[in-house]
Amino acid sequence: MAGRYIRTIEESQVVINHAKIDESDLKSITQPLYFSEHADEFEKYKFIEIDPTLLNVLQEGEKLKFCGLKDENAVLCTRNKTYEVKEAETSNSLLLLSSLKWSDEVDEADTRTLEEREVCGIFHKYFELRPCLPQLHKLRSLLKEHPYSGPEHEDEDVNQTTGYSFEGLLARVQASEEELQLALSEETACCINGKWRMLDPKYQLRVLSLILGVVEENSWTFDAVVKDEVCQALSEIVPAEILIQCFSWYTEPVGETDSNGAALYRIIEAKVCRFMGEMILATVEGLTLENFITAWQNSIPEGMKLQTSYMDGLMLVKKVNDKEIVQYFPESDLPINISERFSVLFEIREKWTYDEIYPFIARFASGNMNVGALLTKFARSSKSNGIKCYTSKHGR
Repeated sequence: MAGRYIRTIEESQVVINHAKIDESDLKSITQPLYFSEHADEFEKYKFIEIDPTLLNVLQEGEKLKFCGLKDENAVLCTRNKTYEVKEAETSNSLLLLSSLKWSDEVDEADTRTLEEREVCGIFHKYFELRPCLPQLHKLRSLLKEHPYSGPEHEDEDVNQTTGYSFEGLLARVQASEEELQLALSEETACCINGKWRMLDPKYQLRVLSLILGVVEENSWTFDAVVKDEVCQALSEIVPAEILIQCFSWYTEPVGETDSNGAALYRIIEAKVCRFMGEMILATVEGLTLENFITAWQNSIPEGMKLQTSYMDGLMLVKKVNDKEIVQYFPESDLPINISERFSVLFEIREKWTYDEIYPFIARFASGNMNVGALLTKFARSSKSNGIKCYTSKHGR
């Protein structure tokens, strides 16, 4: 840094006087900035703007992780949240310094001192972080690569490398650990020999039917099921790790025990009915609503009551020649981009009521943007026969 101009304390005091500032209102240290001759070495660094929540995460020692393959937009993940990463430009200059004293780090002194600070680089771009939904569209396809159809269909040698470990999925799916765990549960994925796989729907139906069969044989009510007895009764029919996971998908603890001290579980009616209904929709096309309801009712255990809301996000009902026809229409198959999703929805159906469209866009709702706000932004509302409907914002 030979030949560099060096400021003096006297010059800093002249600047203070010119600014008409009372020196007693200032800290006693002046930190003149000098630009490094090796600034190009610091171009590899990037600025990221973080909010107080992320700052707290870092201060608590938690790790942040960037996720994304070369053909994907990067996201940043904490333990339980995912953030979209977007590059932004600023007209202000962002200066990178190796050190700088803040006001609360300066000790009071009677005389002014001078400490030089080196500017290592100047930046006009930084990365913004915005909370976003986990990018789970890839998860289902990964889980479906090696569906599990029962032990009789497994090759012992292949089974050791079939599927993905949780860490393997975490490396491929843009989601935080907790979001991925929740998604695996919602997808009813099974961990088999340490690898996550989707159960073949027919095999899952078989296991669920066996569980419900044990309940019926013991004349248990749906809220007084003994897990240990179910597992014991089916131990020679279904592998233990699969049986336990399947049982957890369709039951919940009651918080009580039977006379022998065994914990009691409740069969979750909504989940059982939803799965049975989906099996019918996915395998039989062109059913009328009336015939679907009949077939659906016949597929579930006696004592359970159907509600069409159980099929939210899975089924559409459309008019064909004055008949109501049901169509398999899983929300999980729709685009993850909200604008593209609305385009697909309005291609499928010109008009939607709030209750009809809600299950297909609810996942995009957040504290700042509820479903009503999403509809205001991406759709146009009107009334038809006194009923409020939503149509494409760009339609005629």
